[in-house]
Amino acid sequence: MRSADQFVLSEIARRLGLSSPTVGNWRSRYNDFPQPSLVEGKREYWTIEQIEDFMIVMGLDGRGRRSRTQHLRITDY
Repeated sequence: MRSADQFVLSEIARRLGLSSPTVGNWRSRYNDFPQPSLVEGKREYWTIEQIEDFMIVMGLDGRGRRSRTQHLRITDY
């Protein structure tokens, strides 16, 4: 049963100030995107913390791309 802190991705995107397509693209692009915490029929639910933790680990800035500091660390020789 769904708890009050579980949401579909579009709800999470809205609460984090992101677009739904951005979060959907992350899901298809990154193999380590979090698995849903709950599946009810065809509906999948995540917690906001799951997505926030993913953004931190991946260095995503919320605009669908790596933050400038993350990019500099990757390309720095």
